[in-house]
Parts: sequence; structure tokens; C-alpha cells
Amino acid sequence: MFEFHWRVSESGFEWVRHKYFEAKGEGGEVEYLAEVGDVWPSQPRVPISYRTYEPLKRSALFKVLAGVDPTPAGILAFANEYGTLGDGAETVIVDRGSGYPPRTTSSQSLSVWRREIVRMRHAVALWEAIKQGDSGFLSQHIQWDAPHNTARMNGFTYTVSTIFTMTFTLPSGMPEIDAMLNLGDPIWPARLALREYVNYRLKELTLAPEIGWNYVHGKLHERIHFVPGDLVSALWLQLAKAIEGDLEYSQCDECGDWYEISGDRRADARFCSNPCRFKAYRKRQKEALRLHAAGVPPKDIAKQLGSDAKTVKGWIAKGTRDVKTKTR
Repeated sequence: MFEFHWRVSESGFEWVRHKYFEAKGEGGEVEYLAEVGDVWPSQPRVPISYRTYEPLKRSALFKVLAGVDPTPAGILAFANEYGTLGDGAETVIVDRGSGYPPRTTSSQSLSVWRREIVRMRHAVALWEAIKQGDSGFLSQHIQWDAPHNTARMNGFTYTVSTIFTMTFTLPSGMPEIDAMLNLGDPIWPARLALREYVNYRLKELTLAPEIGWNYVHGKLHERIHFVPGDLVSALWLQLAKAIEGDLEYSQCDECGDWYEISGDRRADARFCSNPCRFKAYRKRQKEALRLHAAGVPPKDIAKQLGSDAKTVKGWIAKGTRDVKTKTR
């Protein structure tokens, strides 16, 4: 139903500072992310190569954005891996005031990046608190006005911005919802606030239907797909789908990527894929051999690595055989 490809500069990105001047003579300085090689106003523009990927197939990329350190270094690391946020997060018009025409960059300013990170972080924090039934956290932001039977969602305050200021007056017009809204309970007002805010973001961003191709029984057929206009739109869509499906996620112990817990994947799984599980297994074997060489007993090695003494002894025996084989 949804298809989306996004491109990332293979040369990476860098932070650039430029002065700008407005028509009234006012101006300032803007720091924005630019593709390496996209130095303006040098001509001709250095050719840039790109790689493409499908963000919606990264099951929890919205959580990655929410967890980005909103510093130039943290944002740069995200952009080098996943690309810019796109036009939905605004662009920067730069005019150096030196005879060159104004130029719209292909990236965003530092302030816009920080704003988008905080917006997603607020929404994810609210969603996770709702899923966990964390009334203590939500009560800090939900206030009930008993005489007017009104629930108010106060703003989440961070160092960068404040959002989520909403008021809900009962009855809502939906008996099923009204039956779940109990005076003083923060859970359902929080769910309403999250829904309204995510809907607001989806309307503000870009998502358009397109006719594309789809294989049905080995044959190509036209099919309508909904295509996000940019990365930030895709990530809010991904969050909306996660809320709709009440999805659960975990973070891989090896690579750190978020992955969806679904199907036959156990809720206590520690790795996102077999390659990550095997890589972690080999690391534990290597660490067991290092500790053994340092004189640590197998029982203590097992305790450090979360294994058992029999398994550790097997690793040591195999490692010893491999060393002897190589030295022959």
C-alpha cells in the first residue's frame, strides 16, 4: 500500500554557515546541512553520487530519529546514514549578499533538525507511556478540570520547543470513547492527544497516491500506492502505522537497530537478525579465549559472559584446536 525510496549522498554531509539578507535589509546567519561537494556559489557544481534505500522497510526508523542527539554531530551521523529530512521539514534559502542569486538548499538548518527531532521524541515518549500504562508520567501532563468535565494536555517542555497543548471536553460524541474517559485518569486523554497530534503532522506533511506496478501471480498490474513526499513524512506515517497496529519494538544488542517484535520472533529476542546473533556469538567465543589466556577460570568466564561453564569449556577446547591446526 505504501512505497517510498529515499536517496543519500555517498559523499556525506557537512555543516555550513552562511549569512543571509532579506529584502528589507535585515539578515543573520544560518547553519545548515549540505552535501559534501555541494559548495555554493562555486561553479560548476561537483557531481554527487547517491545510494537509495526504502525507509519504510526499516521497521522503527521513527524511533531512531526520536533518539538522535540534537547536536551537530548527532544530526550529521543520522543524515550520513539515512539522508536529509526533506522538504516537509522546510528548506533554507541562502543569500550571501554578494551578487549571487538566492539559493534554496537541499537540506535543512540546524534549528529545523532540532525541532523535528523533538517533535518525534515527544510523540514517541507519549506513545510509550500510554502503552506501558505509565499514569505517573502522563499525570504530569494531563490535567482535569472537574467542574467543566474537561481534560487538558499540557505542553511537553524540552530545551528546544514546547508542543502538545490540547483540550478535550466531554462528551466526545462517541459513547464508546466517553465510557473509557474517567475523571482523573490520564491514559485515554493522552491517547486522544497523541492521535490528534499525529493526525496534525500527517496533514501538514506530504503523502500522495500514485499508480505504480505490482506483481500478482507473476504478472505486472497497475496498483495505487501512497507515496510520502520526503523522509520526515515517511517517519510520521511509520509512527501512525505502529500506533494503529499496537506494535512492539526491541533494540538489537549487536548493531543497535530497532526491530519489530512480531510473528514467531520472541519478545525476549536480543538480536534483529541471524547475522547479528552469529556475530555476537563469535565475539563471546573470542572474549572467552582472551579471558582464558589471562588465567580466568571457566566458571568465572561463564559468569561474565552470561553463559555456563560447559559451553565455555567447549569454546576454549575448540579455540585451542584451531590454534594448533594453524601452527602446523
